[in-house]
Amino acid sequence: MPAAAQWGSPKDWPAAKKWLHIAIVASMTMATPLASSIHTPALPLIAADFSIDRSAASLSVPLYVLGFATGPLLFLPLSKAYGRLYIYNAANFMLLLGNLGCALSPAFAWLLVFRFLAGCGGACAITQGSGTIADIIEKENRGKAVAFMAFGTVWAPILGPVIGGQIAEKFGWRGCFWALMCVVAFNTLITLLFMQETSTTHHFNTPHWTRLFRPHLLFPSTHNYTKLEEGGDLQPRRFRDIMFQAVCSPFRLLLHPIVCVVAVLSSIFYSIQIFLYVDIPATYKAEYGFTPSQTGLAFLGNGIGMTVGLVTFGLFSDRIMIYLAGHGPRMPEYRLPLMMLSVTLVFCGLVGYSLTAFSSIDWIYPIIANGFTGAGLYSLSMAASTYLIDLAPERAAESATLLATVRFPFGAAVCALSEKIVPLIGRTTTKEVFATVALLTLPAVFILYKYGERIRANHVSKFSV
Repeated sequence: MPAAAQWGSPKDWPAAKKWLHIAIVASMTMATPLASSIHTPALPLIAADFSIDRSAASLSVPLYVLGFATGPLLFLPLSKAYGRLYIYNAANFMLLLGNLGCALSPAFAWLLVFRFLAGCGGACAITQGSGTIADIIEKENRGKAVAFMAFGTVWAPILGPVIGGQIAEKFGWRGCFWALMCVVAFNTLITLLFMQETSTTHHFNTPHWTRLFRPHLLFPSTHNYTKLEEGGDLQPRRFRDIMFQAVCSPFRLLLHPIVCVVAVLSSIFYSIQIFLYVDIPATYKAEYGFTPSQTGLAFLGNGIGMTVGLVTFGLFSDRIMIYLAGHGPRMPEYRLPLMMLSVTLVFCGLVGYSLTAFSSIDWIYPIIANGFTGAGLYSLSMAASTYLIDLAPERAAESATLLATVRFPFGAAVCALSEKIVPLIGRTTTKEVFATVALLTLPAVFILYKYGERIRANHVSKFSV
């Protein structure tokens, strides 16, 4: 039996090294939402170029989001076998290839295929980032780490339409994807040069490339061995067993009622976010006659609001936990007061947006309303992610993968469905429906805050699957 290798914990790394890794992952997570929104002001140009209608062109958004749900099912089991570093590098190349294909697409069908491929690659940093935080950051500092990592994802979907609108007017819609390639190429380079493995479950030095085809030689870790008989030697586990267990483990977390509720809540609010990506350009063009570049500026309200939500979460999430804990244990439920506030902000913002987005009312007012929505959406998203990390730090990657495989298809489906519903009931009523649904989630968050500890005590085994 190979002896188990001993490595120092990444939690013992110097602070500068930890935050360098967080910054690299933050840069990768920034590229993902940037790619989801940079071309949205150019959707009319895509429709004209391929002779399709505007609603068909908007499918490039949910197809990209659908890739978010598929990618984690591939990356999670591979990260269990090969560690996170190899997966980050592979995902960067996949995202690079996807954007190259989009820029060169000869037909709309090919554009959709490469958008899906890019979405698969972009999902890696979003899902593995939580695992990286859990690998190297202590619980009392995770709120700051999540907020720092989320900074790029706050402004990327907002600056995306602003930059994309300018690029589309000057260079056409394909220029948006060439610009994305430059961003992804930079991330690929810094990951290759500066990032190290953080996973201690299957931690290894850079192996010879031929060992990739014999996984049990890569990891001298007892996690990769199984005992055939009591008192017998450890034998290498089969690679397919590792893969199967890693694929199934996120879905087993759904057996835990808290995880199930958080996944549903996260899906609802992510669908609202995706709906706004498509609705804001359409609303401002229909009501105010905005051009593609002007439409991008309409997202600034969301961006400012998201920044406020990000800063608020980063400053107060850990402090609220410490304050509520006092001299007692720091319960994961102490992340939830900010989530309740976030739900209220989303509701108020959507109501304001639905009441002010008319040509008879100045265009600045719906932008202000969307600022409240953006603040609530991002603070809520970070609170949900941090809550799941605190529930089971060793299952952080599985929790993030579960959220991805649930909320991203849900968001893609709602985005596609909303394009069919809007002509039937109108954009104002559609916004009001989303606002009502957001408000109805508030009791669920309160129940988790009030009874979460009791629920965890009754279902503790679900996290040990």
